[in-house]
Order: sequence, then structure tokens, then C-alpha cells
Amino acid sequence: MKVFRRNKREKGVATILVVGVLVVFLIFFLVVAIDFAYIYVVRGQVQNAADAATMAGVVFISDPDDTVQTAARNEAIKFAAKNSAAGNPVVLDSDGSNDLSSSNDITVGFWNGTGYERGKPPYNALEVRPRRTGDSPGGPVGLIFGRLVDWPEMEVSRIAVATRPPTPTSATSVCIETCNPDLELPAYFVFKENQPPEPSPEKTLAFTNMSCDSAQNLGPNSVIAQLIREDLPLPNVCGQCINTNNGTGEVLKELKEAYESNKDENGNWSIVVPVVNVATSCPNCGPGTSLGEEACPPGYQPDEPFVVEQYAVIVVNGVDTQPSPGMNIIEVSCTPCPALEILGRRAKLVR
Repeated sequence: MKVFRRNKREKGVATILVVGVLVVFLIFFLVVAIDFAYIYVVRGQVQNAADAATMAGVVFISDPDDTVQTAARNEAIKFAAKNSAAGNPVVLDSDGSNDLSSSNDITVGFWNGTGYERGKPPYNALEVRPRRTGDSPGGPVGLIFGRLVDWPEMEVSRIAVATRPPTPTSATSVCIETCNPDLELPAYFVFKENQPPEPSPEKTLAFTNMSCDSAQNLGPNSVIAQLIREDLPLPNVCGQCINTNNGTGEVLKELKEAYESNKDENGNWSIVVPVVNVATSCPNCGPGTSLGEEACPPGYQPDEPFVVEQYAVIVVNGVDTQPSPGMNIIEVSCTPCPALEILGRRAKLVR
């Protein structure tokens, strides 16, 4: 009987010990869970600050060759500070460089459609990295209960990248005479083809793949079709040379579909096209034999490519594929190089 009572007492003590240990572990995991939940909230706050700062700053990117973009950086800093993380305003460091470091949280670079390249021109994107780390202005995030287990703080940093995608293009070109302020608009612009009648030079369109190469392929998988669909970004060819092409082909269908998909409630579609001038020798294209030949109308391509000296933002109010393929254009606005018009007005968060 005494043995039975002793065993029962020992089992009771063991149970109390087990329960005590389980309670300690439960409290530990509860403390860890609370702190991890807190860090998760802070990470969200830091990410929100990154998104807001980069979206606000990228709109202020100006000269695509300016490595600093002071206005864009200042706007990012201002908007980051409007957000708080762990109860304190988010502070960004900027030393004007394009490398992330202990003294720099902002870079400018080039978004190529799939990835971001820091410090690479033409600058069309902004990267922002808010952080709460040991070497940041705000320091690391203090944990609520972590100090009880010798884990008093945790570091948090997040990154966001925003870009200003290029304005849509029709992958066509116009010549310098189209920029004449006395040009009567609206007007119907015709794609240059091999057969007559010849359109007037200032109201002539010619397809281009934005390079030195003649675009022999005008089908749905061509570079021109991909530019129209925005599968490829519009390159900045200001100051460079491009070839223009006679003819139309299946890309007209792509152009018609792009217009129908992107026109506004008034039937207008704003696009950007290169403005070509005289044939010239360009480093990006190599030598030729027809220097100085006029580029009006575009489409007749001499041995030398045409130099791009401006971009034109044109407002299209209709696209016809037959019988005379062309576009009804109601507005033309030309901008000399460097042409900032290739950057769209709307920012896009890409990372």
C-alpha cells in the first residue's frame, strides 16, 4: 500500500515537471510567433515605403543620360518619409551613386523589359531599398519579447524597382517635313508602297525595325510586329541611324489590332515614332555611298541609313488596312534629341 502511494506521488511530480516544461516551451514559441508576426508587419511597412518611393521618384527621371537624377532621388526620399516602419518614418540614404551600399539606398538604371541594370543608360528606372539595419539611419527593429531569449533585434530591408515604360509605337517613321508647324491636320497619312500613286512626303509613313537592318520580314513574328505589340521595348535611337521600308504586309493587322485595343473613349491613340532626316554615315551602321540624300518621303532607302534627329508623338484617330493602308493623324508634336518623349508618363512597378 505504501509502495502504491509512493508511485502515485512520483507520477504526480513527474506530470507537473512535464507540464512545466511544456508550458515553458509553449511560452517560448508564443513569444517567437509574436515577434515573427511583428517582423512580418514591419517588412510589409518597409515594402510599402519602397513601392511608394520608387513610384513617386521614377516620374521625375529627366535626361536619360543623367547618372544622378537628383530630382528623382529627392522625390523618393520625400515619399519614403511619409511612410513609417516600426513606428518611425522611413529614412533613405543617397550619395548619388548607382550601387547599393551602407550610404546609398537609391539607384537609377535601365529596365530592359525583363531585368534591371543598375547604372546603365538610357535611364528609365529607379530602384529603392528602405532598410532597418545596423548601418541604416533608423537602426534595426527592436523585438517585443526577443530580448528575453537574447534576441533583442532583427534587420529588415526590402527593394522595389519602378520604370516608365516607353510610349507605345507603331514601328513607323516620318520625315522631318512632318514636323512643320504649318502642316494641316487632321490628315490621312499613307504607308509608302512600291506602286503609285505617291503620297505627299510630309504625309508618308514607312515601317522600321529601329535598326540599321532593312526589315524584309513584315509578318506577325517580325521585329516590327513585336514592337507594335510591345513585346519588345521601344529603343532610344535618337542620334543613331535606322533603315525605313517600302511596303506593308501582315504587320498592318497588328497595327490595326493595337489601335483598337489602346484607343481611348474618343478613338485616339498616342504613339511615338522616330523622325528621320538626311542619309548620313553613322557609327552604328557603317559606311555607305549616298550621303546627304533626303529622307522625305521615308520608305525609299538609299545605301546610307537615315539619321534620327527627333521623335514625334502623334495622335492617331483611325487605322485602315485597305485599299490605301494608312493612319488618320490628328496631332503631331516633335521633340529634338534627346527625346524624353519615349518614356511614358505612367510609372510601372516591376519588382
